[in-house]
Amino acid sequence: MADFEKIQIELVHALLTVNVKDAEKILLDVSADFSMIEIADNLLAPVFESIGTGWEEGAFTLAQIYMSGRICEQLVDKILKPSAPARKNQPKMAMAVIEDYHYLGKKLILSVLKLAGFEALDYGHGLSTTEVIDRALEDEIEILLLSSLTLPSALLISNMTKLLKLSNPAIKVIVGGTPFNFDKELWKEVGADAMGRNASDAIGIVQRIAGGELKAVYDRRK
Repeated sequence: MADFEKIQIELVHALLTVNVKDAEKILLDVSADFSMIEIADNLLAPVFESIGTGWEEGAFTLAQIYMSGRICEQLVDKILKPSAPARKNQPKMAMAVIEDYHYLGKKLILSVLKLAGFEALDYGHGLSTTEVIDRALEDEIEILLLSSLTLPSALLISNMTKLLKLSNPAIKVIVGGTPFNFDKELWKEVGADAMGRNASDAIGIVQRIAGGELKAVYDRRK
């Protein structure tokens, strides 16, 4: 069994020192024994959280955060190939980070979705709710994934969800991030259709929506 805590420390060091060779070897080694979902939840997500916390505490620079994300994004695309790149009839999807400027988690989810055969537009981070609403409606998005790191940004989703569903009642809003992990009922309060705790959840929810099964799993009237 892999010692993920030890591997996490090694990967954080490789990313922060821009050591692409070591980072690639780490991912290659774990990809031989684990699925992308397992790697995402047990390695990449904790690594991104650690790097994000370090930046908040002033231990790391914005340049290190940016390079860490870029390296991981490139290595995931290089090492872990999509399982169904030609998937047809998939819903139109997009992902955004509201107000916050932490984007590593978003990159992780987008990469995992791609590996599962789903393509999603990347709306970026630090966006206002108005910007997200306008783009989602213009692109006729069917599934909108929203990530929040702070409670204030999470609460902004409430009004945004109402406005989105007034214009397009069929749109599904999936939320995730620290505030939703802390308060298990918050996703309902902001009017979302589902909440994902990690990459595994994100894949499962999108697959259920694509298969028309979300309502049976997330019955918000109970």
